[in-house]
Amino acid sequence: MQYSNFSKPGGDAIDCNQYASPDIHSYNDIKNSLIGINVDATSYPDVGTTYYYGRNDITNNDYAISSSNVNTIYAENNWFGSAPPDDELFEGTIDYTPYLSSDPTSTTYPKMNSQQRIVPLSFAEEKIYSTDKRGQEEFKQAHDAYAQKNLTTAQPLFEAVYQQYPDSPIGKQALAFAAKCAYQQEDKSNVKGLLDQVSNQYKNSDIAILAKSLKTAYMLRAQQYDDAISAAEEIVKNHKTSSYYKYALYNLGNVYWMHLKDKSTGEKYYRQLIDEFPKDELSYSALTTIGEWSPEMEKQFTEEVEATSTVFQNHPNPFNPVTTISFKAAKDAHFTLKVYNIRGQEVAVLLDGHRQAGTHQVLFDASNLPSGTYFYRLEGGGMNVVKKMILLK
Repeated sequence: MQYSNFSKPGGDAIDCNQYASPDIHSYNDIKNSLIGINVDATSYPDVGTTYYYGRNDITNNDYAISSSNVNTIYAENNWFGSAPPDDELFEGTIDYTPYLSSDPTSTTYPKMNSQQRIVPLSFAEEKIYSTDKRGQEEFKQAHDAYAQKNLTTAQPLFEAVYQQYPDSPIGKQALAFAAKCAYQQEDKSNVKGLLDQVSNQYKNSDIAILAKSLKTAYMLRAQQYDDAISAAEEIVKNHKTSSYYKYALYNLGNVYWMHLKDKSTGEKYYRQLIDEFPKDELSYSALTTIGEWSPEMEKQFTEEVEATSTVFQNHPNPFNPVTTISFKAAKDAHFTLKVYNIRGQEVAVLLDGHRQAGTHQVLFDASNLPSGTYFYRLEGGGMNVVKKMILLK
């Protein structure tokens, strides 16, 4: 992703979830949003390292980057509005140093215009946290090699991780990075062979469906449209209950409408997406593409977003020893808010009762707990959300 504008007031300008690992480098404006880049526990975007400069303008957001990933998200060599940046702009483990001392996008570059409604970079909508820590050390070793541009070293290391832990979140992250390594090397056809091998080896498992979804994306980039269509159609035909299904419909609409200029077939897939997922952001994007988005629909969408229940990251984070957890309830409901340690043991119940619609704040005093990583889970009102927080004494 480069030379693009991203903005979503009240929301996430860029939302990375379900094993998304985009490269967000080179003169992007990521502005005027609640969160500039939101990263769930399964995703691993590269926003900049010593070897891959970020050079993005990530300013005028309530939070520049928010991450639930237990691993470090690299976001070096970007402009965050001041030098040094305000620590409160970052939630989670973010490596944002070194940072830029001025806006790298101040020079006029041709930018891709993005609408306020940004299509997620994700493979699925749900945000997941897993306490499955298998393979994290091996993944870190592979990612360190990737961050230093040692792709031929990094790729087999990533492959070893997903082969050993194919059913774990870290295994799926490793597959996404192995594919990225294969695509970035000189012979881009290697990525197709790698993903086909995973699809065949693991058959109908989740990592096999992920491989097909990744194949769709990389074949589109390589302009190998027949291969992209074949992979997406297989998901549509055989994996309708999968979280990747709606993305396959959207990608099929895109490839026919935008790349092959077959608008009739493209619209067929867009219509199927809209019919089956009428309130999804992908459907709103499809409506925009076929010219049926209207100001009335924009107003309705905004009202629906404002009415959505939300759990915010605790503040401050890291904290010592008191922090505040806030959430917005779209309707009256019974809510529970519990805190767990790194081993998954419950250490506190902060809320267990009825709350009215609106915004609520809950104070968490960890005076009697040791330093470390903790997780809080809010359940109720249609929500079941887990976020990470760090106690530093």
